[in-house]
Amino acid sequence: MEILEIILGHPVLSSAVLILTSLWLYTYFSCGVCKSNAKMDGKTVIITGCNSGIGKAAAFDLARRGARIIMACRNMEKANLVRDSIIEATKNTNVVVRLLDISLLSSVRKFAEEINRTERRLDVLIHNAGISTPGRNVTKEGIHLVWATNHYGSFLLTHLLIDLLKKTGNSRIIFVSSLLHKFGWVDPKHPNPVDEVDQARLYHTTKFANVIFARELARRLEGSGVTSNSLHP
Repeated sequence: MEILEIILGHPVLSSAVLILTSLWLYTYFSCGVCKSNAKMDGKTVIITGCNSGIGKAAAFDLARRGARIIMACRNMEKANLVRDSIIEATKNTNVVVRLLDISLLSSVRKFAEEINRTERRLDVLIHNAGISTPGRNVTKEGIHLVWATNHYGSFLLTHLLIDLLKKTGNSRIIFVSSLLHKFGWVDPKHPNPVDEVDQARLYHTTKFANVIFARELARRLEGSGVTSNSLHP
């Protein structure tokens, strides 16, 4: 009791305890580690935007499990370097790079056409690509860059690859969303807010769109052999 009184009575010590407790709680509730040893030999996985960050980590992990990894990236030079590092680290040579600018629907269609033509199966589709940028940024197709990247590109890609996912069976669609979706909303009267400049609002709203799309997709795909989920990384 005396020690507790000393800590609480000392501003520096009490602040340190508060910070350490907060870090422990954050780690405990949001920094889980996957302990599964499941293998994915013979399975094909597409990951968008995986030359850095979460997507890159996922590509490394799934390659170690034996999956065929299709890295769907815009920056081919950077993606090829990451591919080489994955192959070197995992000894899995079945890792390929395909060009995809998820912010352009024309690029999405071209990518999906190639996948449907060349791939016999698709077990997992991971929508990881995403951005958060301020200002009025509009693609050459007239869609707000954040909306095009974070939602519309993955929305279209899902529909273009859904038949291959169904054909494969027991397949997965995964959307990397964010807990910040709780602060977002979608205005059905303005599905393409090209004049929106608030960075936080754009990000929150597009991540909210990810969640509601994943949920509705799961409902419509029930019984098809394809599941749809969104997650907070």
